[in-house]
Amino acid sequence: MGLMDFYLANLTIESPTIIPRRRSATGYVGVRETIPGSTLGGAILSSLRRHNRITAQEAEEFAKDHALISSPAFPREKNLLYPAHPFIWRCKEPGCGRYVTKLDEVLKVLEEGCELGPTAIALTCQEGHRALEKMHPRPLPAATLSQGCKSPGEKKEGLESVKVVSVPVSRHRASSIVGALYSYETLPTGLEYWAILTVRQGILDERVDVLRLGRGISKGFGKVKLSLKKLDVNKLQKALPAKAGHTVLYSLSPVVLRGVEHTIDLGAYTGLSGGVRVKAVYGSSTTIGGWDIRRNIEWRVVNAASPGSLVLAEVEGDGTSVAHGLILLGLMGEKIDFGGFTLVGLNMMMPIDIILGDVLAS
Repeated sequence: MGLMDFYLANLTIESPTIIPRRRSATGYVGVRETIPGSTLGGAILSSLRRHNRITAQEAEEFAKDHALISSPAFPREKNLLYPAHPFIWRCKEPGCGRYVTKLDEVLKVLEEGCELGPTAIALTCQEGHRALEKMHPRPLPAATLSQGCKSPGEKKEGLESVKVVSVPVSRHRASSIVGALYSYETLPTGLEYWAILTVRQGILDERVDVLRLGRGISKGFGKVKLSLKKLDVNKLQKALPAKAGHTVLYSLSPVVLRGVEHTIDLGAYTGLSGGVRVKAVYGSSTTIGGWDIRRNIEWRVVNAASPGSLVLAEVEGDGTSVAHGLILLGLMGEKIDFGGFTLVGLNMMMPIDIILGDVLAS
């Protein structure tokens, strides 16, 4: 793969953008709270080609060699928002809305190599209300993820979409076609997102670019401003305790495992010995998929774990090389082969201290 650069990407939506949950007979229904990594990566590659920063042959080599990898893009407000882990809930009682988390108890149990029990599930909020809503994997600030709590009356998080209704026009009669309404739900302008980008060295820089992202770009949808900030891998590594043994990783991408006791060779990232043996994954299941333009086929993976999942792993190797390898695993993820078909941008698992400490934003 060669030498790689790592960036924190900031995205600002400048025109309504279609990132649908699903397609129906009458248009695109719903909007995603996060933008899939494959969608963002494809938009950046298309922009590089459109502006002649790479040739058609280079674009083909990029896609073949997976020289551009993107995490999903998550919302950002005043701070970065991260996909919620499975052990945080919000009270649904009117006027309350407090968050309650069991994360400290869960981490203590997992890092000792023990199994979770019923106490990992919250039954009430701090006020004793029992109506709790599970937040995993909705985006939340790092402070909320680690501490829970919020003041009553604080604005409730949520994503408001904009619905556009259109009607096809008959080419022969130059008038609308009866019974042929179709609609889009779009992300409104002004929203901001962030993502982690890994790209072959020397291809991107910290200039501001404009992408065309999502569906309907030929109709003016999906204009997004992209700015990049280079990530300092050494700075991230210094924020991570160098230790072997049981550790908990926080996933910023879907988690896909090929079998029980899935092992990730950290030597593929650092050239040094070290490995991560996955013991358990805690998170909700999801289906991921997309369309491979080069092969003109649809791909789909069922029973993946959602972003925000916690991964209990046993780490082996020298402390310093393991710490470096874990950071690169979180930034690059793992290549997963499915019978000659390779997927990237999966298993981007960061040491949990990086997420809860909001180190990426510093």
